[in-house]
Amino acid sequence: MFRGGMTDKEVTMQGHTRVNAKHLCLWIALAGMVAGCSSNAGQGGSGAVQGGVELITEREAAVPDRVRAIRGAWESVQRGEAQYEGVRESLKDLIFRLGEPDPVRVEALLMLVEDRDRLGNTQRVLERTLPLESSYQNWLMIDTVGEVAAIEGWTNLAPAMVTSWSRTVSAIEDKDRSEKKAIEKMFPGRDAIEVVFDVFAGWFDEQVVEEGQREAAWSLLRRLDREGNRIRTMMSELPAGEVDRDELMRLLVEASAEWGTLPRSVEQLRWLRDLQSDEHAVFWRESQGVVQNLDPAQKEGLELRHLAALRWASKYRPDLLTANRARLEESIERRLNGKRKVFRTRGVTGRERAESLKDWRRELVWADLVHIVVAIELADDQSYTTALFAQAERDRKDTSTELGGVIEFLESENRFVWLLYPPRPAHRLGDDRFVDSV
Repeated sequence: MFRGGMTDKEVTMQGHTRVNAKHLCLWIALAGMVAGCSSNAGQGGSGAVQGGVELITEREAAVPDRVRAIRGAWESVQRGEAQYEGVRESLKDLIFRLGEPDPVRVEALLMLVEDRDRLGNTQRVLERTLPLESSYQNWLMIDTVGEVAAIEGWTNLAPAMVTSWSRTVSAIEDKDRSEKKAIEKMFPGRDAIEVVFDVFAGWFDEQVVEEGQREAAWSLLRRLDREGNRIRTMMSELPAGEVDRDELMRLLVEASAEWGTLPRSVEQLRWLRDLQSDEHAVFWRESQGVVQNLDPAQKEGLELRHLAALRWASKYRPDLLTANRARLEESIERRLNGKRKVFRTRGVTGRERAESLKDWRRELVWADLVHIVVAIELADDQSYTTALFAQAERDRKDTSTELGGVIEFLESENRFVWLLYPPRPAHRLGDDRFVDSV
């Protein structure tokens, strides 16, 4: 551990180099933060710590006692009284135990960072655990990793930090997330969203970013930039060679330029990539042709989810593609006029109860209106509505989730079919929530 009389000269004990005094202020600050948290955690300390290394992993022990045991075990290593590898592995094991109290894991990290000869190994441990920290809401650990990474220059932890941030935490806004603050410390002078974009770009800090981390970065980008304007600006600033060498980035640049749209989710991102396969070549080519013939007003607010309905309309209802917004609204109102309408009244309030065209007219774009017309066409298909009401009955009996699926048009049979996609077990989040886990 650090001592007040420490000089700038590095102290070496038993062949393992320790921290230089230039890190002293940081570690004292961090240690104080941990001590402050641990003093209020658990059931309070018991004074002198007994049990040594065994107490470190004793989950029933008070948190302050475990924190002191970690310090004591590491000091024993420095004095030559404890086996180095054994203590180090015990500390690493604490880092991997994401459910351990934050003060215990943070203290273990601080001791591992003192081991200057094995910093590379400590970094690799954090690369594995950091993406999962937000699942356990280990905010103190994330704060500490950010402080450590900033002072040590561990910018290669950015993809892992972004992955942790990509998980939504309803009680905390993105601007207040620990990961955002950590990234800003790791990359002073840069906006956090720029770092997130760099991670998504696929090549970060001279390392190739894993596919799962790129998808996490995209999910976070669309959350931070819902309109996509900042993303488009950053894409436009990429060198042409960098865009061309990455298929996914090239597809996004083309989609933005030709359609003015970007995938809103990871699922849509995967779909955009899948559409490039030979299996979907006809759909992609025909959809591109439809979009290219739309005027600017029709392209406004266009999303990937609109493509299927627009392609269908080009073949079976081409008049819809020449209709302006006013004509589409008039057609919808005429078709719905006189029909019985049943609105939700239970479990909904305010805006949630608004379900009429009048209520949503301002939010709907031209392509949404085409979708509504297609939906009305579906309502005239008896086989389709029978399948839909059968699912509604199944959903009414299943209170663990909302059921959903996709509408497919079988061109060979000239009819629509409903395909049910029940949520995965982990995505059954209650009777009023549907998770699209196709």
